[in-house]
Amino acid sequence: VGWSTARDYYTFLWSPMPENYVEGSTVNCVLNFQGYYLPNDDGEFYQFCYVTHKGEIRGASTPFQFRTSSPVEELLTMEDEGNSDMLVVTTKAGLLEV
Repeated sequence: VGWSTARDYYTFLWSPMPENYVEGSTVNCVLNFQGYYLPNDDGEFYQFCYVTHKGEIRGASTPFQFRTSSPVEELLTMEDEGNSDMLVVTTKAGLLEV
């Protein structure tokens, strides 16, 4: 974290434009990054950002880290029922601490 322009990136993927897209409408897309495109466990914080074809930043995720999991850390995913756009990934131990 600490970027100031859309050109301050580690890696990127282009999102495909749906064939039936109408300008100004809402569209949901999914992008899958291959593991070799992502940084290793380096202690740095990162953000996902949505940048338009014009280079305008339209959204950014909360900061997060890439961490190597240990064998005892079983990962869990939970969707927030009140906000279906959010997916929380945590460890089983982290959930039990809350």
